[in-house]
Amino acid sequence: MVVLLGDKRKPDPLKPMGIFDDDDIYTIDKLKEALNELEDYRFSYLDNHDTLIFDLIKIKPKINFVFNLCDEGYFNDPLKEAHIPALLEILRNTLHWFRSSLFNILLRQITNTGSCKGNGNSPYLQVY
Repeated sequence: MVVLLGDKRKPDPLKPMGIFDDDDIYTIDKLKEALNELEDYRFSYLDNHDTLIFDLIKIKPKINFVFNLCDEGYFNDPLKEAHIPALLEILRNTLHWFRSSLFNILLRQITNTGSCKGNGNSPYLQVY
């Protein structure tokens, strides 16, 4: 299970001092302690919004559930609170298509060139 959190590296206009403070870190640590008591589940925590999309794509095959606690909004912007669920919906619907399309491209390249590396002139994606 993946837990999405606000980005503690970025300003947060909803926090009293505009940043994540010791109380926020303490709350996150207590959350992690509580979730770790659930023996049948493994949790990953994502809070870097600069890499969030890439991180989700990278671990997508391992994700069964996403626990969205990012109520601060994408990039800690409260006007972008709905962006996170929308992003998750887009990724859920497109990653399967992307993987099958990538597989088809690689299959065509192997069929045309006999190799995933291609001959340098292949119009298809080259994987090294």
